[in-house]
Amino acid sequence: MGWAVTALLLAAGQLGGTQPNELLLPPEPSSTCGCHESFTAEQTEPGQSYRATLMALSNYDPLYRTAFEVARQDRPDLTELCIRCHSPIAWLSGRSGGTLDELLPEDDSSVSCDICHRMVPADPPLIGDGQITIDVRTTKRSQRGAAPFGGHQVARSEYQGSAAMCGTCHSLFNPEEPAYDGEGNIVHEAYYEQRTFEEWRDSKFGEDNTTCVSCHMDIVTGAAVRGGEVYDDLRVHNIVGGNLFAIQAIEMLNPLLGIRGDLPVVEQWIDASLAAAADLEVTTAPTEITGGQPFDLQVRLTNNTGHKLPSGYPEGRRVYLEVSLQIPGMESQILSGAWDQMTGNIVRDPQIRTYETEHGRYENGTSERTRRLLLMNQIIYDTRLPPEGFRPSAGDMIPTGRDYGDGPVYNHWDDVSYQFEGPDVPATMQGTLQVRALYQATDGEVVNFLLDATQGSPEAEDLAM
Repeated sequence: MGWAVTALLLAAGQLGGTQPNELLLPPEPSSTCGCHESFTAEQTEPGQSYRATLMALSNYDPLYRTAFEVARQDRPDLTELCIRCHSPIAWLSGRSGGTLDELLPEDDSSVSCDICHRMVPADPPLIGDGQITIDVRTTKRSQRGAAPFGGHQVARSEYQGSAAMCGTCHSLFNPEEPAYDGEGNIVHEAYYEQRTFEEWRDSKFGEDNTTCVSCHMDIVTGAAVRGGEVYDDLRVHNIVGGNLFAIQAIEMLNPLLGIRGDLPVVEQWIDASLAAAADLEVTTAPTEITGGQPFDLQVRLTNNTGHKLPSGYPEGRRVYLEVSLQIPGMESQILSGAWDQMTGNIVRDPQIRTYETEHGRYENGTSERTRRLLLMNQIIYDTRLPPEGFRPSAGDMIPTGRDYGDGPVYNHWDDVSYQFEGPDVPATMQGTLQVRALYQATDGEVVNFLLDATQGSPEAEDLAM
């Protein structure tokens, strides 16, 4: 099955989906869904498994909140684009025109259970920028469907769990900025900050319709509701990627959320997600190293995900390779890919291999790097690993800054060659060359930029903690 979904590109005030104050009964916060959590010892029931994920906490994320304040400085008329995804209850209730401090407690429910389980497909489909369509009825929807059980009606829907549903938020474009290439040519009518849905759509996973939940929601045996039927194919709502940092920061800043006990299992889920995301293979390595003499090392990193590696928010997010030499009795030596714990930044040595994207702004014939999301309109480079079978349908999705083949289908692996010099040791010794692929959710440069840009604000004070 192929995909031919196209976002309708309209001005910010004309984006589709359910509009503010259209619903007599807006979606409810997740606190009303207590029947779906805390009824088993395992953390697999829908509510319990979801409540400490970043989707369930997206409005609390201190990085998001400071970035939102920067966006308000630049384009206050466009910040509703942020709230539509991070706090859709606020958007649907007409509370998206001010600061985050003006939101109500129910808006902190972020992407609440009711948002996803009352969503219905639009015709034509709407992808990106939180263009969600909510049914006027309060009936909940799921792929399984069920007879009424106590509290509410449930209807069967193939839309729930589909990639198109995830794509309503996991594709972010600025409808008022065209996208420019390095020469200043317009390559798309709207600049995209994130294209996770399109990366999936234009890959083997989209062609096969291997949906997002195939990787991001485990299957177990269990019940979806207290006292309900036990299924052998229950979807755990452990919708995580690789960003443990934000969840830990949210818990530290908001201890009354009561999610501290959930963090160990969420960390296990994130570790498993990252471990499955890629394969790292050493293809050529020396059996002996002579002090002061060069030696070669070759490795291959293969992307197993259904989108670029990494995907999503571009600022400070990367995968990078760390090469180290470990000799018993001596301190481990990082040959490439060191991380500076004091600054939070990686050390840009001459051979470092990173997989990341950098965005900027093209204006009046010149380009410059910027971290201000609502001023971006250009991808300076994009060395992230493509997904398998990646055949990008738009010019701003083509990898730049690294050779992944000539297209139209790009390689989903990267072959890396290193040359290092053997260290001087007093005698013949045994040692180990180790190569690791590491994920960095954010870095010190991003944090310092946000702190400087929002100095004195409550958001900056939280982030500084």
